[in-house]
Amino acid sequence: MAVLGSIVFCVGFVCFAIYAHDLWQASVERPFYYDGIVTSREAPDFTLSRIDGTGYVRLSSFRGEKPVVLCFSSLSCTVFCESLPKLTALYKRYGDQVEFLFVNVREAGHRIPGYEFLLDSLDPEDPDPLRTRRERVARAIAKRGLAIPAVIDTLDRKTERDYRAFPLRVFVVDRDGVVVHAIEPRMGADWLHNVEEWLKAHR
Repeated sequence: MAVLGSIVFCVGFVCFAIYAHDLWQASVERPFYYDGIVTSREAPDFTLSRIDGTGYVRLSSFRGEKPVVLCFSSLSCTVFCESLPKLTALYKRYGDQVEFLFVNVREAGHRIPGYEFLLDSLDPEDPDPLRTRRERVARAIAKRGLAIPAVIDTLDRKTERDYRAFPLRVFVVDRDGVVVHAIEPRMGADWLHNVEEWLKAHR
């Protein structure tokens, strides 16, 4: 019985050690925490094509110049769309001092009247599916009157995965390229207030 008990103890200890290691590893690999907690970690760089097709934007190109407000979402996300008037007002107020960038990621899939075309399946034989997606998003942006500069994530969703940005995340990146504010907006929450308070204190 003593031997059996020792074996059970050893197995249990090994299982606990593996579990503890997995938790630690997850905490190390998790790129950000949300809800306004300062992260103080370098923002993953990306180079993404502009929605209007006029070229590319590289996040690191803003280092040493301006802070950046990154809004990851899609125009099939009801929470994001409901926040657009306030977000646009914020952009108009601070856009000359802070870079704003809307990063269109995977569609949230909310069936918003007039924007159902965003949810149409892509043709598997489409020779340029990213261009097709970009054109759809450009159409939605024009309908919404969104003035904020916009880019689109790649088909492999690398940027979305780097930031864990689906379906809606907002990050403030300082002039040194470090994430200093991270928010997971929720329905009915005045998340833009938190962004504006940071901008007031650090512009």
